[in-house]
Amino acid sequence: RIDTPRIKQWYQRRVRGETRQINANQEALLRNFYELKELKHVLNSASAFFQEGAAIQQEGLKERLTPKYDEEVGSKVSRHLSFLCGVINRAKIPVFERVLWRASRGKALLRHMEIEEMLKDPVTEEDIPKSTFIVYFQGEQLKMRVKKICEGLGATTYPCKEDWEERRHTEAEVDKRLQELTSILKETKNHRFRMLNTVVSSINSWIIQVRKVKAIWYTMNKFKKTETGLLHAEGWCPKFQLNELDRALKRGAQVAGSEVAPILNTVTTRRTPPTYHRTNKLTKGYQAIIDAYGVATYQEINPAIFAIITFPFLFGIMFGDIGHGFIMFLIGLFLVVKENYFLKRLKSYEEIFLMLFHGRYIIMMNGLFAMWAGFLYNDIFSLSLNIFGFSWRVSNFTQYENATGYIDPTRTFGLDPTT
Repeated sequence: RIDTPRIKQWYQRRVRGETRQINANQEALLRNFYELKELKHVLNSASAFFQEGAAIQQEGLKERLTPKYDEEVGSKVSRHLSFLCGVINRAKIPVFERVLWRASRGKALLRHMEIEEMLKDPVTEEDIPKSTFIVYFQGEQLKMRVKKICEGLGATTYPCKEDWEERRHTEAEVDKRLQELTSILKETKNHRFRMLNTVVSSINSWIIQVRKVKAIWYTMNKFKKTETGLLHAEGWCPKFQLNELDRALKRGAQVAGSEVAPILNTVTTRRTPPTYHRTNKLTKGYQAIIDAYGVATYQEINPAIFAIITFPFLFGIMFGDIGHGFIMFLIGLFLVVKENYFLKRLKSYEEIFLMLFHGRYIIMMNGLFAMWAGFLYNDIFSLSLNIFGFSWRVSNFTQYENATGYIDPTRTFGLDPTT
């Protein structure tokens, strides 16, 4: 009996729930970690940005020291430059420049610097090349436009002070916070590893149970619900297994505690029944070979019956060697004798060994017939062997051209050896 509610509850509580919580915490920590790294790169690039910005502002102030009326804003704006710093995907820099130029009508200035370190996405952990940037502008309305453009292109903005002492103090705090997050992330990964390591011993049994439940539901989905609320299904079953099927249905209803006993009826139909071949350990391999070429129709003679003899016989005629056949026979015999030992450990073996194991009777029979053909050919390990003597008897041998002889009628097995 499969206790599906217990499996589901255990899985949700111990694996899915805790794993999701750990993954969510790790994702939040990674996002915070990479944001702090981006802020650190912004602070490192700020000195170069502000030196260039000071030169631009000084040049602008030399030209115009009085406020100017901005037609688009509708009021007077100060000539003091404002700025916005952040990080953006390097591939979006050209688009960012064009959109910023058109939205500000040339009144915003963009400067950017590539980040040599490859930053990662906190969700997929894929490497993303990014660049730091700074945008110089004037006026609050233009500031709102720049922020909306940054949000639309996926850029992240960070606060940055013009004062060098304040930036150095902020950078020290960021370094301290990065060290703390590094240790926390390491401990989170170790905790997840320990948690998953505790359930790895049970994962195989869970897989088996889930597959059983899936097979049950897959079968139940083939049933049709009647008007009375009962489930109805039609299928094929060998006649000699009808009683066994009836007993299995009743036993299943009793175990499940069903109040309604299952009903099994035979139905007459004109449909062609599917082909079913009863096999055992010996015939299973030969039946698989025949089915690979085609499955016989219903009540057609099964060719696998004849292949049990003809297949190893033709193999022996082709392979015929006492030594090599004996080795094949020993390998097949070993797999047959130890089949109960290997059956308990089938899942731990590779595909090549499984192919040999499932064909163990074929290998043994092929080796046996190869030995028989080897005696027929007087051949062992590709060397000629004289066991039964020669059937050709020489009666007169004075010269090679005038030699005469006869065939010994008592010799009834094998071919004459070459030497």
